[in-house]
Amino acid sequence: MGTTYRLESLKAHPPYLAPDYVSTRLRAPRRPLVVLPPTL
Repeated sequence: MGTTYRLESLKAHPPYLAPDYVSTRLRAPRRPLVVLPPTL
């Protein structure tokens, strides 16, 4: 049986690009993320 995750849990994380933090500006993805289904 696969593991499933609620989509609400994704909202708990900070954004990838936080302009106030230099390290996130350097590491933030420049293209949209690839969405994978919760279970494959």
